[in-house]
Amino acid sequence: MTEPVVHAMRESRTSLILIDGVDRIHDSGLATAFDYFDCLQARLRVSVIYSGRGATDIVNEGLHNRRRTERPRTSEQYRSSLPVMRISPIPLQAGQEGGWRSVLQRYDDNLRLYNHKPGTLLDLEEELHARTGGYMDSLDQLICQTAQAADSSTPVNEDYLLKPSDPTSRRP
Repeated sequence: MTEPVVHAMRESRTSLILIDGVDRIHDSGLATAFDYFDCLQARLRVSVIYSGRGATDIVNEGLHNRRRTERPRTSEQYRSSLPVMRISPIPLQAGQEGGWRSVLQRYDDNLRLYNHKPGTLLDLEEELHARTGGYMDSLDQLICQTAQAADSSTPVNEDYLLKPSDPTSRRP
């Protein structure tokens, strides 16, 4: 069943899967359902959004434990029905490094800083991936902090980008 679904989604250029009613997945089928959604996400490189009553709790438990340890004790009227989107890191392993490189290239192309040398971020792709885990929010924050810390005489460079953060310092 997976191959026809993957084929149809590729042909239609699907980029988003919305799972409405994640709360209706029976406990015994939770592991299978999340394995299937993970498979689709990995093969199609799509975003998956889960929605339904208590989606946050169900998705967190389903992704980590592959089952619900117990239903949340929160009263039904206070359980969130807001959608949940699971964000996966951008891979860097062989054959899939193009996504990470294209993200870094776009950041590099859009940096408008004094003394910025084009290609600086691409030269540090492995180190930046190791530092951020491949997560966009971490990369964005790191680049933003580095750009703020760089002054007009110092370009964004390896010293800024790879130095561990010190909360008492203005430099990252």
